[in-house]
Amino acid sequence: MIESYAKFLEANDAKLQSLIDTRFPSKLTHNARFISIQPKKILIPTNFIALVILAILVIILTITSLKLSQAGLLKSTFKKEKVEKKTSEKKEEVKEEKKTEKK
Repeated sequence: MIESYAKFLEANDAKLQSLIDTRFPSKLTHNARFISIQPKKILIPTNFIALVILAILVIILTITSLKLSQAGLLKSTFKKEKVEKKTSEKKEEVKEEKKTEKK
């Protein structure tokens, strides 16, 4: 672009080229990049660590509850027998209430 502007002004090409070379050296300086000798660090996301800790906690609680229930120290509230007994008791109570209301 500079050369075309110089031609328009009818400047000497050789003189222009020497001025350009003195102001803007054409040789690029090479910057050496040193490779790091230190080993690369492995980064583990915090979400992964939290999930692992949560999974370990769930496993520990499950094993503990199973051991306690097998030993008889922990009773489950979700047994089918208890639910059936409670529903049959409620039905009997409702029948008794209807009988007392009729009288």
